Amino acid sequence: MNTKKFSIIVGIVIILLISGYLIYMSVTPGGPSQIGQQEGSGLPVVDLESLDLTAIEIPNQPDADVKISVVEGLGAILVNKEGLTLYAFDEDEDMKSNCYGVCAENWPPFLLEESLSIGSYIGKDAINTTLRDDGTEQVTYEGMPLYTWINDEAPGDVTGDGVNGTWHVILL
Repeated sequence: MNTKKFSIIVGIVIILLISGYLIYMSVTPGGPSQIGQQEGSGLPVVDLESLDLTAIEIPNQPDADVKISVVEGLGAILVNKEGLTLYAFDEDEDMKSNCYGVCAENWPPFLLEESLSIGSYIGKDAINTTLRDDGTEQVTYEGMPLYTWINDEAPGDVTGDGVNGTWHVILL
């Protein structure tokens, strides 16, 4: 089996495991706080409450400008190189941004720097760029310009999802 196929399979298995865990936790009243054997059995006990499952990066894409992250409660979403959530704006048109001025101050456009690297498991045809009115190139996903949100501070933050009913994370 070649390395690319193996990486894809590993990524899918990770997503399925995380999704299964999240579903299990959502349907179990109160959710278990520990998985493992009873104390004294010699087997490890994992304290699930101590695990940070808010944002899990998918492997094989560490330096990609656009990559996938799994966020608790949402699933797989698009993020930038720093792991910050990428958003789409309902008021944009196919390959055309309508977010300028104060809008762009609060929702910084995700701009092409020099080149664009795309993480594993993202269709290369889905990512493109569009020319903004100010001459900069903005990265797009399936024709929709991408943005970050000024109030997201860390990977896993999705505080911009649903703002004004027009801003949304990119769910995969």
